Amino acid sequence: MKIRYVFYLIYLLIIVLIPCTFFSFAYKTSTINIESTVTSIVSKKIGVNDVSVINKRETIKTYADPSALNINKDNNLKNIENSLIPSINIAGAKYSDVLETQVGKLTAYGPDCAGCGGKVGWGQDVRNGNIYYNDATYGTIRIVAGDKKYPYGTIVRIKNHRKEEIITAIILDRGGAVGIGKATMFDLLFTSNAEASNYGTSNNCTFEILRYGF
Repeated sequence: MKIRYVFYLIYLLIIVLIPCTFFSFAYKTSTINIESTVTSIVSKKIGVNDVSVINKRETIKTYADPSALNINKDNNLKNIENSLIPSINIAGAKYSDVLETQVGKLTAYGPDCAGCGGKVGWGQDVRNGNIYYNDATYGTIRIVAGDKKYPYGTIVRIKNHRKEEIITAIILDRGGAVGIGKATMFDLLFTSNAEASNYGTSNNCTFEILRYGF
């Protein structure tokens, strides 16, 4: 009888241990697959190979917990990507929409300046106070003259540190003295030359390019 009970015990252990071992292995494998998938998404999205700089494991634990997601569904992987990317920090710098940054001088001009015909290079008549442009994405913003390397419709965020102001503008004009390596980096449009003179000139402004062209 005792021998029979021993066999029963061994039989029960086999029944319990084999499934537990299998599910444990499957769980670990799914976690590894999630880490690999999210790592691939992050690498492609932010253009880096070593994602350890964004504290990969903690991020994956937050957004790819196998107990909370069905890892076989593509839409769940998409949710991981959408949740993960906006919060990524690379070497302490938050992922942002700034495409290019320049530092230089900001000047001002009016449509009645010497040699100005009342229209910007893009074609808009800027007389009668019409110094704004209504952009589909950025709303009502200022008009600025910029370097020819930037196509018309380029969006620039101007940080005028001297006046402690931030201006979002669109490049719709050019200028012989305006551009990289010239007398001024950008030239901001005002309603008149008199108003532009009152605004003055600011050195060491920061110019952040947010969009290239329309």
